[in-house]
Amino acid sequence: MSDKANTPGESGGALAEAAPGRPFARIRRTLTVLYILLLLLIVVASLRVALNARESALDAVLRNNQMLARVLEEHVARTFGEVDKVLQGAAEQFAARGGLQKMDEKTVHENLRRRQSRLPQTPSLGAVLPSGKVLARAAEYPIRPTDFSDREDFIYFRDHPADTTFIGAIGKNPFGPGHLIHLTRRIDLANGRSGGILRGAIATDYLVRFYADLQLPPDTVIALVKPDGNLVFRHPHADDLKQFNVSKTSAFRDGRPAGRMGLFSRHSPVDSSEHLVAYRWLADESLGVFVGTPTAPALAESNSYALRLAAGALLVAVVIGALFRLIFRNLRREEATLSQQREAELALRESEARLREAQRLTHIGNWELDLATGALHWSDEIFRIFEIDPKQFGASFDAFLATVHPADRDKVNAAYRESVERHTIFEVTHRLLFPDGRIRHVRERGETRYGDDGTPQISIGTVQDVTEQVLAEQEIRALNDSLERRVATRTVELEQANRELESFSYSVSHDLRAPLRAINGFSHILQDSEEFALSAESRDLLGRIVRNTNRMGELIDDILEYSRASQSALNRKEVDMTQLARAVWEEHAPSHPGAGARIEPLGSAQGDPAMLRQVFDNLVANALKYSSKREKPEIEIGAREEAGETVFFVRDNGAGFDMRYAGKLFGMFQRMHTDRDFPGTGVGLAICKRIVERHGGRIWAEAAPEAGATFWFTLPRPDGRNPQA
Repeated sequence: MSDKANTPGESGGALAEAAPGRPFARIRRTLTVLYILLLLLIVVASLRVALNARESALDAVLRNNQMLARVLEEHVARTFGEVDKVLQGAAEQFAARGGLQKMDEKTVHENLRRRQSRLPQTPSLGAVLPSGKVLARAAEYPIRPTDFSDREDFIYFRDHPADTTFIGAIGKNPFGPGHLIHLTRRIDLANGRSGGILRGAIATDYLVRFYADLQLPPDTVIALVKPDGNLVFRHPHADDLKQFNVSKTSAFRDGRPAGRMGLFSRHSPVDSSEHLVAYRWLADESLGVFVGTPTAPALAESNSYALRLAAGALLVAVVIGALFRLIFRNLRREEATLSQQREAELALRESEARLREAQRLTHIGNWELDLATGALHWSDEIFRIFEIDPKQFGASFDAFLATVHPADRDKVNAAYRESVERHTIFEVTHRLLFPDGRIRHVRERGETRYGDDGTPQISIGTVQDVTEQVLAEQEIRALNDSLERRVATRTVELEQANRELESFSYSVSHDLRAPLRAINGFSHILQDSEEFALSAESRDLLGRIVRNTNRMGELIDDILEYSRASQSALNRKEVDMTQLARAVWEEHAPSHPGAGARIEPLGSAQGDPAMLRQVFDNLVANALKYSSKREKPEIEIGAREEAGETVFFVRDNGAGFDMRYAGKLFGMFQRMHTDRDFPGTGVGLAICKRIVERHGGRIWAEAAPEAGATFWFTLPRPDGRNPQA
């Protein structure tokens, strides 16, 4: 039966059972708070000591980086300053002589070579004309022709006339190992125009040797940075310096250096490890020296100390925890039994609630019949399905049968008795009849359990409300029956209409041909007997009558042909399309001795041979007709595989047509040209379209005026892979 709510007496009993657990809960809370406070004290003290050690290690690294940055700043300022001073002196001297364009290569070469001899860090000095052509180099004479008009420094001084030094990007050293950092000065003439530029190159090997002498700490990174955040040099060397741009760090503000010196941390783009970086800018902020050290090695010792400290703290926490565990164990033993009992009761109530909810949602209830006592138990959902008050139910098998539709009671009783006797599953669908005349359909399913001696003891099972399903099945069956009747009726009507249409077509053909033959015959008689008696205008009118009756006959033939193409049954088989196309061409060739044809291998297709022959016949005839005015008519027949289907085509070099009117090309009696130009009825292409579509294919055309036309159509393959077959 269904669950009942707890009575006041039952609620009081549950509270009385839970009361003994309260002292244990208070003790556990007190001990837990004490244990947590001790742990927090240990953790806070350990963290404080570890953080102090970490801060000391970081301070040592930062101080070392700051000192190293200052040393390197002085070296970079001296190294770059010497080269810049030489470039400035040369620029002033060359400007006084009117610029590089008024000097010869040898003079400039000798001047630069003398200046280079005073610069051990510079393997090359060069002079570039205002046009971008290199005039001279200190390390090369005579010079090889070189154009620097697309170089970064040349473009800068072309667009920014200024008395400053431009530091360019790093490049490969053509004069030895390593790379070069280029410094460029502009030669400003008295009239403000450019007299060319001077380029000096600082070898990175010179800088690397100096850094090696300093015996830097392992993993130290040194970088020379321009005011825009881009690197011009990095040690250790990296090929792609753009990935190391530092313009987003605290060393910059509003796109410019943020201060003379400073510190920041940054994750390396190489391995994402954290680096501590110290930097200093040269006095003119043209270049910054950045020194970075990985955080992990610097903190290795402090981390090791922190681990040892954590291990000691953990040991203390474990000892304290062991003491508290002894206390908690005794408390748990006392309340374990009570807790387990409460959990079991709660789980049982939750399980029963979930079962009731699941039965309600699925309209499924469960029942149990004790065969020894005859007592029947129903779940709440069965009472809802049968619309019975549990208090008014007799709770027996006979009481259940009384709820079944009278016409189904014997069937239900027999099915249950048979399942018990044969030890099989009990399953039956029956109706319920309510007092107001409503009908509901339910499905019963169950099985019986037996004793060791084979005596049936208890039957269990389920009841499901399947009214909506049964009604839906009945509606589907009714719809199917109605649909089959309508299809049969429409089929008979369609067959009758086809027979009437065919009869009408041949009747019309016969009735039209007789008067046409009479008109044509009498016209010929008049032409023959009254040839000289008739005026020229009368003879012309008789000729028009003859031509139009002939044309009417052709139209009748074409209409009948279209009717046959639409109604004749398809005799599908595998067709050799190459052989079929050649046979059609051989029939037309004698009538067009000047025409040529090229027939490619076409493979085979599934279809009606006679109808496919008619398609080729109409398309080839059209091609010959519309190319008849060419000196050498050419026809091409081919095929290709495209998008999972076979596409055939017939191409000519004839008159073609305007694609704007291609939409009406395959309609009945639609023509692109007049009878005077090319005779015809305009039915042939409509017949082709009908035949191809009946085969599951498509047909279309491509053309241009006086550029020929190509007609395409698709057919199913013999292997049946055509999606339209």
